[in-house]
Amino acid sequence: MERNFHTATLIDEKIFFFGGKSKEGSTNDFFYLDKLKKIDKKKGTLPFVNLNDKSLNIPKHYGATTTSFGELKDSIFFFGGDMGKSISSSELAFSFNITQLEWKNITISGMIPDRRRHLSAITDNNDKIYLFGGEFVDATKPFDNSNEMNVFDTILNNWTIGKNGPLGKKGYTATFLPRTKEIIYIGGYGENAFANITNVRKHIDVYNITNDTWNTLTTTNPPEPRYLHTAVFTNDERIIIFGGVGTIETKLPIVISTEIPVLNYYVVLNTNTLEWYHGVPNSLDRVPYVGHTATLINDFMFVAFGSIYSTDKPFNSDILIYKIGDYANFTEVLTTEDPPDPSKKIIFIVGAVISVLFSIIIGFFGIKIRNKFVKYPGERPPVFIMSEP
Repeated sequence: MERNFHTATLIDEKIFFFGGKSKEGSTNDFFYLDKLKKIDKKKGTLPFVNLNDKSLNIPKHYGATTTSFGELKDSIFFFGGDMGKSISSSELAFSFNITQLEWKNITISGMIPDRRRHLSAITDNNDKIYLFGGEFVDATKPFDNSNEMNVFDTILNNWTIGKNGPLGKKGYTATFLPRTKEIIYIGGYGENAFANITNVRKHIDVYNITNDTWNTLTTTNPPEPRYLHTAVFTNDERIIIFGGVGTIETKLPIVISTEIPVLNYYVVLNTNTLEWYHGVPNSLDRVPYVGHTATLINDFMFVAFGSIYSTDKPFNSDILIYKIGDYANFTEVLTTEDPPDPSKKIIFIVGAVISVLFSIIIGFFGIKIRNKFVKYPGERPPVFIMSEP
């Protein structure tokens, strides 16, 4: 079903989707897409597996956040989200193990955080989960954003608080860099303004999990500000940003800012050089720009559901697949099957030709030898086949 503001969690090349909002309201739908089944959109429907019977105890919601954790990274951590009238702390955090196939309440102890939406969860190498910012889901704090850093220890089942961030914001992306043990926060919206990611204001915030400190990064060739976008981290340490909301100012008797899709859906940050690469501007007719999720499996990025900039069909029910190249070079594909390698095709043809020639030669000499036997029926073979004893 079409939806936006759902969650997507990658475990064993399966993308687990949960919740979200549709034209019918919030949902607690739970299902996964199995990449191991060699997805081919040309052959019809995608190979979804329905797990709705496993999520009946989780309230309908949207705007939550999830991350994988555990020694084998085989469990899902779920936090927050807008659950309507359900704001109980007992329904603040849940976990799901793909072996046990059961959602469980996470024990609440320590410095319990407030319920929030439109934030990101990050798991480090020691199975600690970091939750920064987000929009409060509380009638007494309408549209206020948090700048708090909450840390959940999955081993001790305990909440603590790290150092608060420099700016409360929502709709940003968080990316963990295992090599430097830092979390890079890109974009977002807070204090009635976009978090500017240009060189002038240096608003790419970085949190060091080892030292519990914040700093900022200066980048080159930065893109326009945005929020409610997505980010994935590649093996060569690039951060791929997809979609997001931007603004345009209309000059009337008063200046009015209108939220619209960003002009460039594809921007990439090289975390080694801190240089941005810009993709080709994209059409808006079928590509989601907000409320979608992005998941990277090997060289394929799966952009799922979300909202389209259209009044006729605002929700997206499709999953777009992109083959990731270098810099900001991406190509939409319909299958996860790799295209045939031309060099392998040539090798195959040459091998086939050699095999045929070899078969012809063997056949030729076999016929010749047989003919010799036919000439001397009942006699011993001629000397050119077997020498005299």
